Amino acid sequence: MKAFLLLLLIGLFQLFPAAAQADIPDYVLAYRLAVASYCAYAVNDLDDDHGKERARRCLTEAKKRDPERLQSLDVQGADIETYFDPRHSENAYLLARTKDGLILAFRGTLTPPIDPDGSLFHVARKTIEEHNLHVAGFQKFVEDWLRDIDAVTSAGRHPGIQGAWEDILAHLDTKCGREAQPCFRDLLAHLDPEKGEKLFITGHSKGGALATLAALDIANKFGVVSPTVYTFAAAKALTEKQAAEEMVRASNIWRFERADDLVPALAPDSTAFYWPWHYAHVGSLALLGAGRSRLCPPSPNGIYTPNDRDRIASILLDAATSAPINFLASVAQIDPIGALKKVVNGGEPACRKFVDAHFAVFSDVRQLARNGDTSGPGFFVDDLTDDNKDKILWGYGQWCNLVKFID
Repeated sequence: MKAFLLLLLIGLFQLFPAAAQADIPDYVLAYRLAVASYCAYAVNDLDDDHGKERARRCLTEAKKRDPERLQSLDVQGADIETYFDPRHSENAYLLARTKDGLILAFRGTLTPPIDPDGSLFHVARKTIEEHNLHVAGFQKFVEDWLRDIDAVTSAGRHPGIQGAWEDILAHLDTKCGREAQPCFRDLLAHLDPEKGEKLFITGHSKGGALATLAALDIANKFGVVSPTVYTFAAAKALTEKQAAEEMVRASNIWRFERADDLVPALAPDSTAFYWPWHYAHVGSLALLGAGRSRLCPPSPNGIYTPNDRDRIASILLDAATSAPINFLASVAQIDPIGALKKVVNGGEPACRKFVDAHFAVFSDVRQLARNGDTSGPGFFVDDLTDDNKDKILWGYGQWCNLVKFID
């Protein structure tokens, strides 16, 4: 009898081998892809090589901080491609060939957090000033999501994100030339599934929204079987109707975000009456905070319960330390852009409310991958430097010190 029950249990487990795996993200993999998304911010139009060497050093120095979990990120210059659209430099990505396969990491919106002093890279302070870091930084990051408020959707997709994705896709689809820099088609063709090599697609903020569209299109466009897709603090790229239709194709997407982060609530869902188009996320959600996660699968129709209006209002009110609460609450309901700008102009404290919450997802994923251990270098927060103390990228905890807001 016991033998029969044992065989029955084994048979039942064999019937459902994929279900248990699909319900839980790989936090160590998420940590590696979070590092790649962070290092994608090294792609820029200020370095002579568009950030290629900076991105390589970012990956390899991160590996040195945690070799047990980040060993596969030890890459050479020949393994890296950095690209940004010359017409729209905010549309950019980092492509890296690693020991696990190929990582395509889309850069977020913020201006590259590059240190102009004491660096091996040729970036002068005057160049940074001419680039208007204080204008193109935090305000650009939030206003980029709000400027398309009246834009007509493009085939069920956010027009700004779809336009950026089409520009990048055109580059990804180009045939490889004779240049030393690798290209997507060539690296993709040399993936070896028998060795467990895969295509990983990732990105933070706007980069996460781009990764979502890439996940839906790349499989058919390039013949890739089930790329692994992890996004961080991603904004929405699809309308509610389109998100429901993409439920099956988006089943390989894991989203990592925090409840106190504004960006995943943009573009808003059906609860925000001031927004003419209702948007929704796809994939499964890992809601993070303080070293823990709550896993949230979508409803049977693929759509999450709409709550962006309450979420946006809560975040704005929490950040409104210098504005009358009742006034801001009324403004937030009628004019979210006006309320947001009022909070943003509050200076560094308000900036930290938004920026720290938006980038803390990186630190949360790191902590989960390390089984709750928060000790050791936290380069996401502080900065990433090499052995010579030359700074590669600022940490997000330093960014608001650099931002000077305008009227």
